[in-house]
Amino acid sequence: MGRFNFFALLLLILLSSWGFDYQEYPESEINSLMKKGIDNLIIQKFDEAQVYFIKLNNNYPKNPLGKIYLAANEIARSYDQAGDYNSEFILKNLLGAIEQAEELVDKDENNVWNIYMLALAEGYYAYFKALDGNWLSAFSNGLSCVSNFEKCIEIDSSFYEAYTAIGAYKYWKSRKTEIASWLSLFSDEKSEGIALLEEAISKTSYNTYLAAYTLQWIYIDSKEYKNAVRISEEVIKKYPDSRFFKWGYARAYEGYNRQKSIEIYSSLLNSYMQENNLIQEIILKHIIAQQHQHLGNYKLALSFCNDILSIKGLTESQTEKLEDRLARVRELKKLLSGD
Repeated sequence: MGRFNFFALLLLILLSSWGFDYQEYPESEINSLMKKGIDNLIIQKFDEAQVYFIKLNNNYPKNPLGKIYLAANEIARSYDQAGDYNSEFILKNLLGAIEQAEELVDKDENNVWNIYMLALAEGYYAYFKALDGNWLSAFSNGLSCVSNFEKCIEIDSSFYEAYTAIGAYKYWKSRKTEIASWLSLFSDEKSEGIALLEEAISKTSYNTYLAAYTLQWIYIDSKEYKNAVRISEEVIKKYPDSRFFKWGYARAYEGYNRQKSIEIYSSLLNSYMQENNLIQEIILKHIIAQQHQHLGNYKLALSFCNDILSIKGLTESQTEKLEDRLARVRELKKLLSGD
């Protein structure tokens, strides 16, 4: 459905940084503020999450975590709502966080948390440079980010928060360079990546859902849909209102039970319609129409297409974002109408 692309991959790797339990941050108040903020972020309570991250930044102005999570919250908000990114705010916080983290590493290069915070900030910065179309900077910062995550494990082999990020990177790097791997230009590290993720799941508790989110999409990519559903359901038990996980949950069911996928997509649709989010409404109605088409429910599929094309009030920016999507809806309608 186009939901999982390069940007989602980068976000996926970055999501691996959320939360601490097996290795809690040494300062208890920082740890508490992060956990409370992250729990709100996961269930789309972005304003509430921001309150905790602002407090974190204000109470600990020399620690980069407040700035990192303020940026992360804005990125997640825009990703969830399919809105425009607040680039100035995000970049200001990330560049400030990188500077602070580098200063901390210079003071103590063997402190695993200092290196971890630098990796975190570099990762988000790489993601944002990719959004800007600056691929050279994105890959450069992305590689530096992964290198620093690996340094964390060199210092402390039980630092499982880094396992999740490295596992995701190894799998998707191998997946996207399979042809080069066949030519022996790159080694295939997909199995190693999955093993790291499995270990992260078994060795953490608060952070388990992050490795699970990664594996959810890996199993979808490898067409192991029932494994993806199993993992999705385990996580959704704890976060039943989290839309982040329901996208993958529904996508996994497309592999072998389209009717069930329609039910989950419909739940997402209702959630976004309550917020009057027209972009996500159109995306989800199109996906649901496609599922009905596959099931032979052509009248229902056509009805969803007509609903989409009757929606009014799109802004110029929304129309531009949906240009390709709306063209495909019209094409599907034409096919279903027999024109």
